[in-house]
This record gives sequence, structure tokens and C-alpha cells, in this order.
Amino acid sequence: MEWYYADGGQRLGPVDDAGFQGLLTSGKIRQETLVWRAGMAEWQPFGSIQTPVPANGGAAATGTFCTQCGRQVPPADLLAYGSARVCATCKDVFFQRLREQGPGAALQFGGRRYGGFWIRFLARVIDGLILTVVFTPLSFIFFAFAGRSIIPQPGTVPDMAQIGPFFAAFFGLSAIEVVLIALYEGWFVSNRYGTPGKLVLGLRIIRSNGDKVSFGRAIGRFILYYFGFLILGIGWIIAAFDDEKRALHDRLCDTRVVYK
Repeated sequence: MEWYYADGGQRLGPVDDAGFQGLLTSGKIRQETLVWRAGMAEWQPFGSIQTPVPANGGAAATGTFCTQCGRQVPPADLLAYGSARVCATCKDVFFQRLREQGPGAALQFGGRRYGGFWIRFLARVIDGLILTVVFTPLSFIFFAFAGRSIIPQPGTVPDMAQIGPFFAAFFGLSAIEVVLIALYEGWFVSNRYGTPGKLVLGLRIIRSNGDKVSFGRAIGRFILYYFGFLILGIGWIIAAFDDEKRALHDRLCDTRVVYK
């Protein structure tokens, strides 16, 4: 069977089963690497495929994969700890790292490295700057339509007859902005694995099993993020204390923010 895999933004292959296994052993292909073979509907992260490589060219193997080294081993030989699945070879090193550095460092090693609070905050800042370019002219259009200037002239007396249209324009603009941001999040996350801010910083958003996030789930994730941010930012803050750096919206939507 011939396999294709993604590396550095390029799709490489084909490679046969033996070559594919060699790439696994060397670490060239990891849990998050996108792969494809005949019979698959689309490219998928390697970690989401439970039986991808036939054993010795024969029937499909029934093992799973160590999240530390990426090797395929029988399920009975894997030790589960949180989101990690550790083989006998990696066990001692894994638990030494767990004792010395804590669960966060141990679970980040190997298959996934999770994006922390500050880099995710920076990604939001970048996205905010991009959206500001769109929303600034939109704001001028709306307030001009309402008959009000965004910056009131000094010394002028407000015209009470204009207050209604002013606030109507303000709330209308706010509603449109929220809808546009939701569509922005939904399209980029479901099609590109992350918004431009996250992609620039080498981050991506995936499901806990490595699958791509659907458009509907991405929209729901944004809505939960929005309300979590409004409630004193608690939805964000808990990410700083979570082993997998999950914010409230990640927990509720079963998503993770990881490095590519």
C-alpha cells in the first residue's frame, strides 16, 4: 500500500508500508502529521488512525501508537496517563519527566505540545488587528448613516432627536461585528486549522483525537469563548492552570490548541 504525508507544507510520497514504518520510527511522521492513502476520504492526522500500517506487508496491524516516540505497539503494551499512551521503552523517561517537570511538560513531549496562555493571547491580538482593518471603515459608514460623527465636535449640544439612530447604529454595528468574527473563526478554523493569528505563531486547533474541527463546532467554540471572556475572563484564565492548556471553550467543545 502506498502512503502520502505532509511535511513543511508539502505533500510527499508515495512511500510503501516499510518506508512508512521507517518514517514513524525516525520521528519524521508524528501524531499530528497529516497522511493519506487510497480508501481515505481526506487527509487525516496520523494519530487519529488506529490501524494505518499493515504488519510485515500482511493483514492490518491491531496496535496503537506511543504518543512519545510514535512507534506502533500492541494496546496491552501501552500505559495510559492522561492523554498520553506510553510504550515500555519510553516509560522510564516519561515518568522521570513527570516527577521533575510535572504533568504539563510530560504530556506536551512527543505527540503534542500545547499552546499556552500568552502565545494564545498574542494570537488574539494579531487577529484583532486584522479585524480592525475591516471594522474601522464599517464603523464610519454606520455612524454616518445614523447622522452622527464618531468623534463629536467640541462644544456642540447633542441633538436629542439623533440619540435613537445613534444607539441603533451602535448596537447594529456591534451585532454585525460579532457575526463577522464568528464567521471568520468558523471558516479559518474548519478550513485552515486556525485563525491567521494562530497560524502565524505556529499554532493549530484540533479535536482531542486529532481530527479537524467542523465549521459548526468552530462557531460554537467562538460563542463559548466570547461569553467566557465577558465573565471576567475566567474562560481564558483557567487555561493557565490546565495540563493541556484548555480554556473553558476548549473543554466544552473538545478542542485543543497545539503547535504544528
